Amino acid sequence: RRAEVECARLAAVLKQEQSEKQWLEQEMSQLTKELEASRAECTHLASQISSNQASQQAAERDSAVLKAGVRTWEEEREKVRGELDRERATWRSEKELLARELEAAKQAASRAYGELEACRKEVSMLREGQERSAAVCA
Repeated sequence: RRAEVECARLAAVLKQEQSEKQWLEQEMSQLTKELEASRAECTHLASQISSNQASQQAAERDSAVLKAGVRTWEEEREKVRGELDRERATWRSEKELLARELEAAKQAASRAYGELEACRKEVSMLREGQERSAAVCA
């Protein structure tokens, strides 16, 4: 009888241990799945980090290229601005020179017109003098 009780108790303990073993195996299986999911997530995140770093490096290279382009454009703009300022100064000088030449030409034309009028008067007086002389002689 004692052996039966002990046997029943051991059977109950064995059953309990088997139940605990099954629970532990299920728990271990679940933890293994979670671990694999975590590994996959870590791999994915590492890939994203690597991709982001590559994108950041590409963006930095693009930024450097753009900055160099802006510097080149600014230098070219300053060069063109300097050339434009020189052209404007030359144009102003030429405009002032032409204005002076035009004024001198106007004055010369005015003097020439004055001389022409004086010549016309002189010719007119000479004709009148000839007509009088011709009238006196006739």
